[in-house]
Amino acid sequence: MQIINVSQLRVLHSADLHLGRTFQSWGPAGANRHQDILETLEQIGTIARQNRVHLLLLAGDQFDKHNPDPALVNRFQQWLGALGQDGIRVVMISGNHDSYWYEDSVYRQRFPENTTLFQETTCTEPVEIYASGLNVMLYGIAHDHTRQRDVLPGFRRRAEGDVHIGLMHATVDPRADIDVAERYLPLSSANLASTGLDYIALGHLHRARTINPGRPGMAAYPGSPEPLHIRETGPRSVTLITFRGGPPELTTIPCGQRRAERFQIDTTSLTDEEIITRIEQLADDHLILTAELTGAPQEIPDTDALQARAAHHFCYLQVRDATSVVDSGYVRRIENERTIRGEFVRQLRDRIATAETHQEREIAELALQLGLIQLERRSAQ
Repeated sequence: MQIINVSQLRVLHSADLHLGRTFQSWGPAGANRHQDILETLEQIGTIARQNRVHLLLLAGDQFDKHNPDPALVNRFQQWLGALGQDGIRVVMISGNHDSYWYEDSVYRQRFPENTTLFQETTCTEPVEIYASGLNVMLYGIAHDHTRQRDVLPGFRRRAEGDVHIGLMHATVDPRADIDVAERYLPLSSANLASTGLDYIALGHLHRARTINPGRPGMAAYPGSPEPLHIRETGPRSVTLITFRGGPPELTTIPCGQRRAERFQIDTTSLTDEEIITRIEQLADDHLILTAELTGAPQEIPDTDALQARAAHHFCYLQVRDATSVVDSGYVRRIENERTIRGEFVRQLRDRIATAETHQEREIAELALQLGLIQLERRSAQ
């Protein structure tokens, strides 16, 4: 990499904010999540100002769909313009959710003068801008969900320019057991290294990751700045990139209004009331919690009832049952009953004991669990 004879160039990188996501399956919490994402948008602007960045890179899926609500678009436009008033230039590409290639795409509108938007599926020539005393060469493409394309030739480093930065909404190093469709632009770390760019701002995958650190073709996913699914556990962030000679320096900056976590709760010998107490000990209205119940409890957990009782302690709560029904004290107490319930337990336990495959055993255990829950509900009526 060329040595830069200036103090530093500071760039902030974010992606996958998904403005306008509805979270319909989250019930009342869904409306709060919509507001959370708006607040995180403002937080990203605050982080950019506090770190006195010269450029803000947005690597796709700024919106959850290509034609968001006009009021939301207006708010985003105002946010961009306010950054421009503070001397911050924004460089942006579309993603697979907010693709440019619909006739009514949000990206066919005019954006503030401080915004550079890539609108072609191939990068024929980089866009050159001047920032912090440097000629910065920007390489980018609009994400095309309709057809396969070879984008790499357009991202080859040109001879001119001081700093070379690319933007892609892509899937880098997809797992071998997953067939990634071409519309999600599968690439390898070696593909990125071959570009010779100083930094590639990636979007699409929601977990933070750095690729080719300290080498040409260095790239990063900042991760989604707000958890968008209950499985998106761990801290959320944006990435600050500093160029001061040598490889760019990456700094992770925490971001977001909520966090998603997954906790296991050992329910061995516990009653439902004691399980509720254990869940409530984790109470936090900023927490999106998956409470996974393990062990062998005294009763068959009714996850719907447990979830309904404890949900108000959290931003969102999901209770998952991973307990061992077969070994629970509840099943052992009733297996010798001379009742329909006792006969049901004996037959299912026999099926579990004689199962020839792991799948057969799992099915029989699930049948035992669901059947007992229904029997309990009927007896309570």
